[in-house]
Amino acid sequence: MAKSPTSLGDYPEAVRQAGKEENAAVIDLNAMSKPFYEALGPVESHKAFAGNDTTHHSDYGSYELAKCIVEGIKQDKLPLVKYLTDDVRTTAFDPAHPDPSPASMCRPSRVATGRGPTAIPGPTVRRGPPRRPSRRATKN
Repeated sequence: MAKSPTSLGDYPEAVRQAGKEENAAVIDLNAMSKPFYEALGPVESHKAFAGNDTTHHSDYGSYELAKCIVEGIKQDKLPLVKYLTDDVRTTAFDPAHPDPSPASMCRPSRVATGRGPTAIPGPTVRRGPPRRPSRRATKN
């Protein structure tokens, strides 16, 4: 395999090849993310990442890349397309023209904030000393 010009080396091409060999759907997020980062440019691309980290995405970067995945589902006419809402199914997304404002696109979810009926309850914390097993449970 030829060396890829990205820091990912041969991995993107290996995934594409494995998809062909296994007859499996591959949404090439590597290829779709390139125009996204180029559209942001060197000055604004930091908005797509968390802090000074160029590996992990911010909420904005994650949101835009999720839109790329949805676009791949639609383009490849994958069976998952039937689960997309009508507005998402009929609206095209071009990664070369990302949403302009991270602040207006990403709001904390109810799950993340712990508010609302969709919140996932945390673990129950028991206060006090640990319980002893009952005597009945320990007798043979």
